[in-house]
Amino acid sequence: MTQAPAEVARNQWGVVLDHRQWATLELRWLPTTSEMGDDGFKETLELFAAEGERAKPSYMIIDAVELRSSPSSGLRGCRGRSSPEALPSPTARPPSRQDGSRAGSGPISG
Repeated sequence: MTQAPAEVARNQWGVVLDHRQWATLELRWLPTTSEMGDDGFKETLELFAAEGERAKPSYMIIDAVELRSSPSSGLRGCRGRSSPEALPSPTARPPSRQDGSRAGSGPISG
């Protein structure tokens, strides 16, 4: 039987839900984001990050179905420095090379 997620944090822009059975933390944006600016966007992501550090879930997801705001170009400009693509998970497997071997799997050559 599926358990209902527990609400663990909230602000006026979003709610953080703990799906304990899946070891997953979810940020669900609220329709009030139509009135949200960059500060609210950052505040909500910081809230989500703090809950992630506290709960240490295996997965973190963001449900943007109700997100009614778009960050300014200044805020989007810092995405490459902190996005999941730029910071791989510590448990991520190294990418495959064209020869089929894994990066970091062979001897170090100098």
